[in-house]
Amino acid sequence: MRRLPLAALLSCCIATPALAAGKFSDLEKCYQRHGQVEEVQKDGKKITTYKSEGDVAVECNEKVVAKAKGEKDLKNVNELATIVGRNWNWQSAVPVYVEGAKKNKAVCKEKDALYAIDLALSSPKDHMHSTSALAFLGACWPENKDAVVALLKEDANSYHKEHLCAFLNGKKALPANKQALCKAG
Repeated sequence: MRRLPLAALLSCCIATPALAAGKFSDLEKCYQRHGQVEEVQKDGKKITTYKSEGDVAVECNEKVVAKAKGEKDLKNVNELATIVGRNWNWQSAVPVYVEGAKKNKAVCKEKDALYAIDLALSSPKDHMHSTSALAFLGACWPENKDAVVALLKEDANSYHKEHLCAFLNGKKALPANKQALCKAG
C-alpha cells in the first residue's frame, strides 16, 4: 500500500494559498516565516526570539509596499496587493493600491481595490487602515466619484459613514439622496 505525504492528503481538503510562481514569490514566502524560533545578538548576548504571525505580517507588508512604490503595471500592483490580502488581510493591502494609483490611475477602478477600501473604511478614524483608505480615495478622485458614493450605504457602520460623509462633504460631492445618511450617522 502506497503512503501519501501529509501535504498531498491535505491539499484535497484544505484551501492553502498557492505560492506565486513569478517574480514576487520571495514576498509570498516571506509570510510563511511565522512560528519560527530565531537567535539574535543583542547587547553582546545571544537571545532566542519567536516570530509571531503578526510580527512577520508587518515586516512582510512593509516589503510588499516598498516593492509597489513606483510600480506602473496594473497586473503587478494587483498581484502584490493579493499577496498581502491572501496572507494577512485585505485592509492591509490598501497601501499597495495607494502606491499603484500614484503611477497608474487604472488601479482606482479595480474591484479588489474597492473591496479592500470598503473593508478599511470600517476602522476608527486614526487607524492605519482608514488613513490608507482615505489616501486612496484622494489619489483616485475624481475617477472614483461614483464608486465612493456607492460605498455609502444605509447599513454601513458608523466609522464607514463618518469617513465617507466627511470625505464627500470635503469634496462638496455628497449627493442629496445620501445627506440623510450622513446626518443620521
